[in-house]
Amino acid sequence: MGEQNLHRFKAESGTGELMRGSFCEGVGFPGVARRTKCGNTSLYMGRRNESVGEILLKSPWWISVLLGVFAFAGLRWGVHAWFGDNKMAQPIVTVASNYAPVAALIFGVLARLSVARSFIVNPVSIAA
Repeated sequence: MGEQNLHRFKAESGTGELMRGSFCEGVGFPGVARRTKCGNTSLYMGRRNESVGEILLKSPWWISVLLGVFAFAGLRWGVHAWFGDNKMAQPIVTVASNYAPVAALIFGVLARLSVARSFIVNPVSIAA
């Protein structure tokens, strides 16, 4: 029975030596994220890169609302306060204040989707 669970495969070092152990042998220290060699394929369990939108959808809705308020205020009045009366930056100030409602709208949509997601993941029972 023990012999059935024992498989041989070449070490990652490429020396041609055979290793004894289970079919999936971990390379690294215990308790540390490590690279695992299973047969001929290497599996590396890394963290998936999430976009800002995915993170905000998983976050509470009020975080998106706060970011929307800050984005609106920053683009509408903050850019103007930063650049002041600089004539070279006047086009940037104009464009930023024109796009302030768009930024608020994007964060508002993300907040609504976050609320909808929270009701789907954790449905609320009306009957008590």
